[in-house]
Amino acid sequence: MKLRNIKHYLTYPPKMAFIILGVFAILAIISFLQYDQNLYLYCRYLLDESIHKFAQKTTFLAKGEYWLVPSALILLVGIFVKNIRNFSINLFATLVLTSVIVFIIKNLVGRARPYTQESLGLAPNYFEFGNFLNPDFASFPSGHTITIFAVWAVIWFNIKQKIWGLMFLPLAIWLASTRFIIGSHHLSDVLFSVGLATFCALWVRESLK
Repeated sequence: MKLRNIKHYLTYPPKMAFIILGVFAILAIISFLQYDQNLYLYCRYLLDESIHKFAQKTTFLAKGEYWLVPSALILLVGIFVKNIRNFSINLFATLVLTSVIVFIIKNLVGRARPYTQESLGLAPNYFEFGNFLNPDFASFPSGHTITIFAVWAVIWFNIKQKIWGLMFLPLAIWLASTRFIIGSHHLSDVLFSVGLATFCALWVRESLK
C-alpha cells in the first residue's frame, strides 16, 4: 500500500465510483419526486405489523458505532496480521469518512424525517436548511444505510472471495430497508446513501493502493 499526495486523494475516485453514485442519485431523485410520501404512508398504515415490528427490532444493527468500534479493533489486529492489513485499513478509513460526510450533510440539509412531517403537520419533503444537531431534521442521508453499505462495499471490493459479499448483501439490504419501513427515513434518503457509501469505499480503496 502506497501513501499518495493530497491531490491524488481529491482527484482520483475511479470512474466506477462516479457511475454508481450517479445511478443511485438519479434513483433517489425519482423517488423524491414520485414515491417517498406514498411509500411512507404504505409502511405506516398498510404494511403487515409483524414486518414493521421486526424492522424496529433489527434496525439498530446498522448503527455506526456498532461497526466503527469493531473496525478500529480489526485495524489494531491488522497492524500485526498482514493478511487482513489492507482490508482493516480500508474498512476503518471508509467508516470514518462516511461518518464525517453524513454528519456534515445531515446538519446542512435539514430534511425532516417522515414521522416528523406527519407529527408536526409539515408539507411533504420539508427542509429546514442548517437546522444543526436536530435529529428530527436529519433524514438525509441515512447514516445507518451508509454504514451498513460501506461495510458491504469494503467487503465486496477488497476480498477476492465474492461469496462473503454475496452473503452480507441480504443483511445490508434488509437493514437499509428498515429505515424507511419504520419511518425514520424516506426511500430517496436510503437510495442516495447506498450510492454514497459505495462511492466512498471505492475512493478509499483507490487512494490507498
